[in-house]
Amino acid sequence: MLELRLLLALILFSATAGAESALDQAARLDPTFRFGGGGSLTVAPLLQARWTGAETGGDERRTVEGFSIPRARLITTTKFFEGFQIRLRIGSGQGGGVSMQQAYADARSGNFQLLVGQMPLVINSPEEPSPEGLSTADYSAYSNTFAGGTTQGIRASYRGKVRFIVTVGNGARSAYSELLSPLVADIATTGRVELPIGDQANTEYLSMASFRKRQNVSARLGLTGHFQNRRRTNANPANDIEVVSADAGIRGAGFSISASAAYLRLAQTGLPVVASAGFWLFGSIFPARRVEVFAQFDAIYPLGERAPFPAGFASGQPGTTLFRTLTYGSNFYLVPDMQRLKIQADMQTMFDGQSTSIVPPNTALGVLSASGLQISGRVQLVVAL
Repeated sequence: MLELRLLLALILFSATAGAESALDQAARLDPTFRFGGGGSLTVAPLLQARWTGAETGGDERRTVEGFSIPRARLITTTKFFEGFQIRLRIGSGQGGGVSMQQAYADARSGNFQLLVGQMPLVINSPEEPSPEGLSTADYSAYSNTFAGGTTQGIRASYRGKVRFIVTVGNGARSAYSELLSPLVADIATTGRVELPIGDQANTEYLSMASFRKRQNVSARLGLTGHFQNRRRTNANPANDIEVVSADAGIRGAGFSISASAAYLRLAQTGLPVVASAGFWLFGSIFPARRVEVFAQFDAIYPLGERAPFPAGFASGQPGTTLFRTLTYGSNFYLVPDMQRLKIQADMQTMFDGQSTSIVPPNTALGVLSASGLQISGRVQLVVAL
């Protein structure tokens, strides 16, 4: 009997050691192929597999659950020489279709950077993290509402002690949008100023989590302004869209706290001005090296006369009522200290009715069409390189 127990223990130890060895190898895996002359090719796939369950309350009580692949992407970065590279991102989104989501040239010299092509447009800081860098299973309602998405244009950056970023393009979400309608413009300009406090990388906020391996405490303050204009078309009147957002974040060894607030104003010829404001607060902590616990609150407030948004702004949602959510959950990082392989689980309570808010229904996100409170839960596996 003792021999059998020892044999089982040896088998279990061998299996555990094998698993740890595989995870150690995954942590060391480098997806970059290097060539002579300083060139290289980085191939970075991303896969999210998610189970979602959602339930509405009140007289219209119903429950929906299901499995989905919200994102499957292949990202390639081709470096031709030091200071110049081209990035391509091909993938599927919430709708399942495959598209070219990003394609831009990136030139750098010292603290200066120039991007040309189809690129991300960050108008609020909660949309800044990469999909694998999200602590929550997906972007917040606040983030999606005030999002810049992907635009086509040119972006110039200076990243010194104070950072300045200026983008000129054809509108927020004009090239690619995961959730809300594209906002195509004749001309759109975005300016952002960041004040980093303490040592931090330019890519620091691509991850919402701040792992325990970090040694220093740092902070960042940011202010963004966006303006776009479009002339009248056969389908829509002329319009101006203005967005202003401010954000702050602090990060240290195993903890991060971030906040953001935004104001949006849409003026259309011959129609009432539509205005909305929002707020987002996020915090996370690592009680263990592989385990992150987080909580998030966000709210979107209609302002002024509460005039409805045009049908083409938020996928037909009027946005005339308040929408608040509270999300909390945990991440287990199978490969510690990096956003490479993790299991996410979160619960979300939506306190206000969705049907008259600015948030469209989406089963994969756990948002159902409802006029009252609803809750959702998500469990997700994320694999990325």
